[in-house]
Amino acid sequence: MVAHFFERKSHRAVAKDLDIARRTVTYRIRRGVEEIRKSLKKRRVSITGAMLAGLITAHAAHAAPAWLAASLSKVALAGTGGATTAASTTGAGGCSGPKEDAGTIAFVDLGPDDEEEIIFTIDAPATVPVRVVDKKGRPIEGVSPCIGGSGGMQSDAEGRAVLDGVTPDVALQVAALADFRLPPSTFGHPWPTIDAFIIGVSEPFGARPGETVPEVEGVCVRPEDIGVGGVEGGLMYSERTSATNIRFKCYMRFSINDVVNSTRQSGRSQSDGAFSLQTVLPEGDVRLLFVYEDEETGQMYGGALENVEIVADAVTDLGMITVESVSEGRAAGMIGEIRIPR
Repeated sequence: MVAHFFERKSHRAVAKDLDIARRTVTYRIRRGVEEIRKSLKKRRVSITGAMLAGLITAHAAHAAPAWLAASLSKVALAGTGGATTAASTTGAGGCSGPKEDAGTIAFVDLGPDDEEEIIFTIDAPATVPVRVVDKKGRPIEGVSPCIGGSGGMQSDAEGRAVLDGVTPDVALQVAALADFRLPPSTFGHPWPTIDAFIIGVSEPFGARPGETVPEVEGVCVRPEDIGVGGVEGGLMYSERTSATNIRFKCYMRFSINDVVNSTRQSGRSQSDGAFSLQTVLPEGDVRLLFVYEDEETGQMYGGALENVEIVADAVTDLGMITVESVSEGRAAGMIGEIRIPR
């Protein structure tokens, strides 16, 4: 939250700094805003998640006046040395639904201490009430519905939540995120391993500017019905020598309730090539891709595993995985086959 709101870093930049998936960053920021909102509600301060995020952003803007300060109807730009600056609208990274590319509002040439006001109009956002249920129509409490950058509120005992600030006049779809965790004993750490997956989506729908749409229903599997486990193994080269002390990224792809998920986790092999991947995976078939770049030569290496059967409440041994030298383009293609753009 500090990196995003006060250091003004995008979800993508925070994900890169922390070496985690952007989806995870987006989810954690939403959860953080929601926890603050709940704390304020206990003090009899009622505010939506979208309004609270806007207030945090506005406060951060006063703390750092050199940055872009946004409001609903105008943008003030402060020059810092004669550079040409663009005021842009950006679509927030999200877990499902539309995600817009940045759109340039205007280019202005500012000198030191110059200031120029740009007036523009935006469509009023839509409001989407959501109800999360299982396949029998029973409500699911404690999951986080979201659309693009709108979300953060957890479903209540009736499975209901309300999404504010939703982009209108585009195809929309609600996704429901749930937390999954492995106990500390799984990897021998004093802390649990936690991740969030999409457990269901709604039917596509649309919304007009300023509209509160009829309640949208998302059918999901119940989180308690999904077993999770971990993986470990070893890396070796095609000549069967161990890939020792390397930093790698593992890309994973799997389905929950017919909804495809993908995630990424960084790891490091030991002196014998062995590794224990600190991540949570659902039971069932998972595709895994291991990729790393040799720090000295810049050569890319990659190795994939198909249809790995993850066992619930256990660490699945992947055995020795062969990684081979690949071109940079081939490595990007392999990642693209597994990773889902969000």
